[in-house]
Amino acid sequence: MVNYFPRISLSSSGLRLCGKKRYGGKNQSADDVFERVLRRHRSPIRPCTSYAFFVMATWGSVKSSSFGETSKQLGQMWCQLPQTKKRFYKEMAMKDSARYKKQCVQLMKKPTRSTARRLKM
Repeated sequence: MVNYFPRISLSSSGLRLCGKKRYGGKNQSADDVFERVLRRHRSPIRPCTSYAFFVMATWGSVKSSSFGETSKQLGQMWCQLPQTKKRFYKEMAMKDSARYKKQCVQLMKKPTRSTARRLKM
């Protein structure tokens, strides 16, 4: 069983609203900048490939001294893995891809703060 938790990226550049006010343009307000930052962090995490699921499942079982050597061994193991066993990881990748597409559709349906403000007026 592979435990998969999507990566959560919190880039330091995205949360710099309390320092200097840099809005990028004359017509852009602080609310628009804040909305753009929130939208970036609400965006869905990209789906993993079947190889990435394989690496997550087998990384601990490979004993090596360096990251590069471990990666090489895992690549060789993936190439030698029969298609019947690869199918398990490909199914996981397909499910993750479906999750990503579903989240993208849900994100497009949500109104942003700026459009909600325009609708109120």
